[in-house]
Amino acid sequence: MPRLRPMLHGYGSESNGLGLLSGSMSFVTAPEWFDTSMMDTLSQPLAIPSDPNTAILFSPDEVASLLDARSESQQPASLPRSLDLEAFAAEPNEALPSKSRINGPTHWMSLLGKYNQHGLFDHVVHVLFQGEGHPGIQKCKQLAREVKSRVVDPTSLSGPLQDFMPSREICDELIRLYLQTFEAVLRVLHVPSLQRDYLRYWSNPQAASEPLTLQLLLIMAIGTCFYHDIGATEPTLHIQAAHWIRACHLRLAVPCRKKDVNLRGIQSQCLLAIALLTNTNTLGGDLVWTTTASLVQNAMRIGLHISPGQFSVTPLDSEIRRRLWVTILELAVQSSLDSCNNPIISTDALKCEHPSNLNDIQINDSIETLPAGYPATTFTQSSMQRALLESLPIRLRIVEALRQAQGELSYATALRLGAELTDACRDTSKLMDTFL
Repeated sequence: MPRLRPMLHGYGSESNGLGLLSGSMSFVTAPEWFDTSMMDTLSQPLAIPSDPNTAILFSPDEVASLLDARSESQQPASLPRSLDLEAFAAEPNEALPSKSRINGPTHWMSLLGKYNQHGLFDHVVHVLFQGEGHPGIQKCKQLAREVKSRVVDPTSLSGPLQDFMPSREICDELIRLYLQTFEAVLRVLHVPSLQRDYLRYWSNPQAASEPLTLQLLLIMAIGTCFYHDIGATEPTLHIQAAHWIRACHLRLAVPCRKKDVNLRGIQSQCLLAIALLTNTNTLGGDLVWTTTASLVQNAMRIGLHISPGQFSVTPLDSEIRRRLWVTILELAVQSSLDSCNNPIISTDALKCEHPSNLNDIQINDSIETLPAGYPATTFTQSSMQRALLESLPIRLRIVEALRQAQGELSYATALRLGAELTDACRDTSKLMDTFL
């Protein structure tokens, strides 16, 4: 017989903090296919009352029982706090729990656990945990604790983003470093438009919009990867960049923030994913896979996966959309590989229009049609992205093969995929030679 559950209506009301209001009780039955027999009290679904205005009266004893159950359910699970290789000798394709997360079968912890029973990594384990590598491991743990101790209260990051901006001289250098490195490979921005917006910002910083300031902070945070704080005092620019990323992340992660689901918002989310990957002083780098998954979903909401010709957009926006979608695909594949999780995208996502082989200066708001692209052997600001795109299909297939849920990866399949990747690398190398 289906179980009957009361509905707690008015949860979170201001009357008593628990939303426990007096009233009558009404029930509906849970569906037959929803088996609640193995659930604890807090996990069982509450039935929907037939009257939406119905409120339930719980006695003090019932409330105390609920709170006790909630307290027990929040006790930490029995998960490993250290690398116990003997206790977690993973079977092939078996995931290994780590704290509150599951590491995929190709994660280094899973591989160590899997092959430790054969003694393949005995020397490595000895060096890392007992030998000359042990001090280095302890130093890394100490650095990790220091990074966590520098996490600031989110309320201190809620002020105007302009308050985080460093001096104009430092901003100029950080943006230059970003444009010469990551933007040359992962195309996110239209450089002339960025330069125009950047000059407009400094003409009146306090009047600058939040989306523009947020984007500039993320660009500069990425640029700190290549910035040397020579003779700097605490906090260094790298530590400050972690606060910039945190402040921007808090704003981009706000639910129902529809104003960020547009082209500039997707650009900012791309920059956030790159910033999380590159800044060693911030927390969340290991969660880029989930950040990228949200990025893919939002990009599809504005149709980046669809040919720009299907929309009434300018030639400039069309080209930005092509570049941005390819960058998102690259981040999706890379984050899946790094996190040892299943790919966020499928091979169907790769059936997209390639970016044109053009320099940014050739595209602006005033043109009515895109100019003809240069030959592939002519180097432009889009050449590196286009070259990476050629090898993306085989790299995605390799990630899919590594993350397959069932069965071993056959030796023949591994050889075939390896040969295809080698061919792709060889073709890319030949293309790079033509640019010299």
